[in-house]
Amino acid sequence: MFLDSRRQSRVPFHSAERLQRIGAERLRRIVRHAYASVPFYRRVMDQRGFHPDDFRSVSDLKRLPLIDKRTVQENPEQFQSTTVDPAACLILKSGSGTVTRWSADAALRGLAIAERERAVWKPLAGARAGCRQLQILAPGSSSLSVRAFWNERVVTPGWISRKYYADPFLPYEEIVDKMNLIRPHVAFSYGSYIEHFFKYLLDSGRQPHLPRVWYYGADTLFREWRDLVEEKFGVKIYSNYAATETGRLGFECENRRGYHLNIDFVAVRLVDGGGNDVEDGQQGEVTVSCLSNFATVLLNYRLGDVGEMQPGGCSCGRRLPLLRELHGRVSQTIVLADGRAITSGAFLMQFSNELQSVLKAQAVSLGPGRLCWKVVPGRGIERSAFRARLLERCRTVFGASVEADVEFVDDIAPAASGKFETLTRGGPETGTTDGIG
Repeated sequence: MFLDSRRQSRVPFHSAERLQRIGAERLRRIVRHAYASVPFYRRVMDQRGFHPDDFRSVSDLKRLPLIDKRTVQENPEQFQSTTVDPAACLILKSGSGTVTRWSADAALRGLAIAERERAVWKPLAGARAGCRQLQILAPGSSSLSVRAFWNERVVTPGWISRKYYADPFLPYEEIVDKMNLIRPHVAFSYGSYIEHFFKYLLDSGRQPHLPRVWYYGADTLFREWRDLVEEKFGVKIYSNYAATETGRLGFECENRRGYHLNIDFVAVRLVDGGGNDVEDGQQGEVTVSCLSNFATVLLNYRLGDVGEMQPGGCSCGRRLPLLRELHGRVSQTIVLADGRAITSGAFLMQFSNELQSVLKAQAVSLGPGRLCWKVVPGRGIERSAFRARLLERCRTVFGASVEADVEFVDDIAPAASGKFETLTRGGPETGTTDGIG
């Protein structure tokens, strides 16, 4: 496994034809396995008159139905192989409640694939050996569950890296003290955590020993905050793209023009509302097929993310295709009074200037055309003036399509996973918010 990890840093530089050929071979293998041992796919292929030999390339996945979280949650046993022992699997649960079994070899292979990301950030972190890594992740998170599974089977010598952990629910003062003690080369967290932690630093004036590189995943950090952190604090910020159900989908290279997709392990399609593939440069819902996990088999799985592909290659030399941008979650939308839905990314970008002066902000959709901002103000903020600016911006952006209000609060708690949900839906009768996963 260690040697395999070392080889993985070179795989993204293989020719596009070779990468596609490897992906197609893995696709054919998992389709044969699914037909032989996974009830859902055996039934679907029989009903539609298909045989595993009919699936020769990724484009043939169109012959199978699209599935989503609800499909899997309501019928989990239909997607589990009858030939893989559950007792030997790693069991992961996503924030939305989807339970996925990972075969041991597939879970360990994720450790090897991660070398593609490490090849990017490790030189930037400035640590040739003994790299000190601070992982700010919730104790029950899937990331730490996977890490524990790896650690039981693969020993990483201290001269390669030293890992330290911190709970994102700890007060920021304690995180600062931990950083000063550890002096990490690199930190890992959710994207939303970066925004709020550095807002705290700006507001408090604290100056901890910050890492050279901060790596995030699971949720979004907007470009304005990435630029601000890099300019004011000198911390380079990189991201990956992964899902509990399907593993590591992609990673940013040094150019940060999008996510290089690991198409030799995960087939990726972008589809419209009717399930048809969209062209490069057009927005579509990210739909993936994991080609390596033989325990829970998910093909044509709709992740709920909206993104678009980047036409052409990348000057970094990697031949993995680029997912240019993620625009938000299908489920995380603001619905206007006229019925139009705006994804979280497009919505929150409109308010980046106004929200830089507050510690935390959360937009709560109370129904079509109704919105409440929950705001944790920073020191020295004049509340009435801020409220007027934010509501005026709402009128400028949406006109009469949204009726908005502002509520100042002492704090906004993260979800149980540790992620901070900047856009949620609330019950119109109770006013409470429910997380959208």
